[in-house]
Amino acid sequence: MSTSFYRRKSVEELTFTDDGMFQAVMRDPALCTELIEGLNFGDKITKMIYNASGYEKETDERVRKFLQFVFTNNPSDDDFSNRLKDRVSKLKDDEQFKEVYAAMNLREMDIRREAIAEGIQLGLIRGAKEKAIEAAVIAVRDFNIAPQLAAQKMNVPLERLMEELGNPTYAQNHENDL
Repeated sequence: MSTSFYRRKSVEELTFTDDGMFQAVMRDPALCTELIEGLNFGDKITKMIYNASGYEKETDERVRKFLQFVFTNNPSDDDFSNRLKDRVSKLKDDEQFKEVYAAMNLREMDIRREAIAEGIQLGLIRGAKEKAIEAAVIAVRDFNIAPQLAAQKMNVPLERLMEELGNPTYAQNHENDL
């Protein structure tokens, strides 16, 4: 398994759209207010959803420049986007932000490790069940053991064993043979 899959960016590599950075930048009340005022929520809230990759098609110049910044991480000549980029730069130097970002990274790594461990455990359980079914099939086919006895001794469902043997109805017809 490659560890590059789990690599997170260093603080220096972060951009406005990375995990944690957008929220941290937008905690600045002045920037947040400016963005919201520009979207005109005065009519009992109108929600707009933008696809930043389509920024060229946006007719509102201010929104287009913001979407362009989100998509390209290049603020160009837009004052608002430049201030966002400046805020990102300041946060990269902020020790408290670095600690929070590192903690996010550690927590995500813990979650990933737990998920991997759980997946391995499930895989081992499934593997053991499959191995028990294989052993029961061998007992029936190679040693002429009754399917009911093989299922019982190998602790596998008789129905599943019979499916593997190619006779799923056998189990229903011989339930009480033991």
